[in-house]
Amino acid sequence: MTGILLFGRQRLGPTEPLQAMMDTLQRDDVRLWVCRSFYEQLNGRIRFPENSSVLDENVTVLPPEINYVFTVGGDGTFLDALPLVQGSRLPLFGINTGRLGFLSNTSIRDFNEAMEAVLHKDFTLEKRMLLHVDHPCCEHLPWALNDVCIQRSGSNGMVTIEVFVDGEHLNTYWCDGLIIATPTGSTAYSLGCGGPILTPDANAFVLTPIASHTLTVRPIVLSGESRIHMEVGTRSDSFVINMDSNTYTVRQPLHVDIRKEAFSVELMRLNGQSFYKTLRDKLMWGLDRRN
Repeated sequence: MTGILLFGRQRLGPTEPLQAMMDTLQRDDVRLWVCRSFYEQLNGRIRFPENSSVLDENVTVLPPEINYVFTVGGDGTFLDALPLVQGSRLPLFGINTGRLGFLSNTSIRDFNEAMEAVLHKDFTLEKRMLLHVDHPCCEHLPWALNDVCIQRSGSNGMVTIEVFVDGEHLNTYWCDGLIIATPTGSTAYSLGCGGPILTPDANAFVLTPIASHTLTVRPIVLSGESRIHMEVGTRSDSFVINMDSNTYTVRQPLHVDIRKEAFSVELMRLNGQSFYKTLRDKLMWGLDRRN
């Protein structure tokens, strides 16, 4: 029997695709758990499989019968589900109901075929590195899969960020902020600010400034084993630290250390899918009429 945990967030719109998904999960060889908040927002609107159990997403230990965690939503929902697998290291499978879906790249309308592939283990597991942040503001959740962004609070002028790599001074950034991205996050905010794309298996970070006030400063790729120390100053009395979908406001002076997290997360990718195919399909990579 295959155990699956469903995780989702508040969602409006038609319920027909979700109902079709639940009908697919109504089978004797699948045991289903549904996170409580997801269940409560949909209970009465759709029919859940008879063998479903409701699970509080704040539990510290998941039932050992669960084999996979399925997220239903977009990439933000996928990122919100990471605390569920922090201790269990269960694989994550993203079912996209949004517009782009770079992490959650299986459409809910293709769920029937995707489910058959999962049950037949017709997939590969990709390990994704995370960033660890040492600062009191984020002690309860000190890591990020996509990126960490240090930026100004409000519109009170630029920030000054002194960056040290393995104890050596790299640069002083005069900018609106600085993004430290993983390979997974290299296709997110960092890409929009001119950063390079890294393949998911690269052991590296990308440092990408936001609206740099020095034209000679460009994004730089660092070894994933690097230890980054930053000292931040501004005319304002506070800064913002964004870690994936979590935001913290902290007062200056700000000293923060960033390194690779000790653990990784595993993403399920169906056979026939690939990172390069996702680049072409989702980002229109290399789109040219001559091709």
